[in-house]
Amino acid sequence: DFSPANVPDYWFASPTKVPKLSGMNRFVWEMRYPPPASLPYSYYGELLEYTEYTLADHAIPGLTPRQMLRGPRIVPGKYSVELRHGGQTLRQPLTVELDPRVHASFQDLVQQRDLGLKIVRGMQSSYGSYGQVAALHKALTEHKELLQSGDAGTKDAVERISKEIEGLEKGTKTAPGFGPVNRDLGRLLFSVENADMRPAQSLLTAVQQLCDVLSNDSMKWQQLNEQEISVLNAKASNGKAPALPQIAVTTNGCKE
Repeated sequence: DFSPANVPDYWFASPTKVPKLSGMNRFVWEMRYPPPASLPYSYYGELLEYTEYTLADHAIPGLTPRQMLRGPRIVPGKYSVELRHGGQTLRQPLTVELDPRVHASFQDLVQQRDLGLKIVRGMQSSYGSYGQVAALHKALTEHKELLQSGDAGTKDAVERISKEIEGLEKGTKTAPGFGPVNRDLGRLLFSVENADMRPAQSLLTAVQQLCDVLSNDSMKWQQLNEQEISVLNAKASNGKAPALPQIAVTTNGCKE
């Protein structure tokens, strides 16, 4: 189930399916972690209703991945492959070896993978938080007229929370919200995975800066849920407006 794209369907690769025929089957397995949770957030600061394909990675008719951002590559080593069917689990060892054309060390590749997974965690966190904030924004918009029919204190609280929600969704250039953070982390993930090499210090710094912003946004979101929404719901409890949803916010951000 994909969002509409801004390119024709003939660009996209068909979904990969594992054969189910009896006997020997061949299946090409791309050794990557799952793709990140990516918002269709534009560079103009708004959530789009379609997926905007702006990266040239694998832009080949009939072979372009549906998900523009792919998960980090695994590192060389020993793994185990499991096949589960009919209540049984079959396991086979799998050894992944380094392409001889790659000159990066094992430690370089581990650092690259770990940075990619850090970005993926940040994207998952910002994606989930954006959805939560958007749900609150929708509820507040639907019941804003009823909420503002209360006393002056309730009206002020509604306006203050509305501004805080906008800051958490969009933010500013110096203090971006969950949407821009998710978008910019995705750009950095593309840079990390662009070649088999140790991440540059400038890239490490850029990722950490966005993770710090995400952590700050998460704390603001937690405070808004635990304090200001509770106060507003208490003020509006005697009126006709229903209580706004409150969410148990996690603030892990880019951390494991």
